[in-house]
Amino acid sequence: MDAQSFMVDFVPRIFGIKQGTMNKLLGKDGTHPNIMTRMEGVFRLSLSGPPLRDITTVTLGEVAKTLNNIDQASGLEVPNLFLWFRNLLTKATSRALWGEEHNPYNNQDIIDAQW
Repeated sequence: MDAQSFMVDFVPRIFGIKQGTMNKLLGKDGTHPNIMTRMEGVFRLSLSGPPLRDITTVTLGEVAKTLNNIDQASGLEVPNLFLWFRNLLTKATSRALWGEEHNPYNNQDIIDAQW
């Protein structure tokens, strides 16, 4: 993973981060240090081994809970399977990352805006 490319290309568009803020994060404003090397280290540690297993376990647990709550007699009618599954995976993964209480993706508008 190249966090700097991700930050430069996607974060401003997805989250509406201003270029001045990005310049500070990248140390291009002449005042702040470039924090990308440290962030890449955090990404590397948190997206491998036991932390990745923990995130995956929580995510799959959330998906299983949703699927297991579908009534077997009446089933579930889904008008758009892609949107339903996209929202399910987004909510499940975000719960694994942020927990329930501080999860910004509890708001459907946030999910729609990011996608």
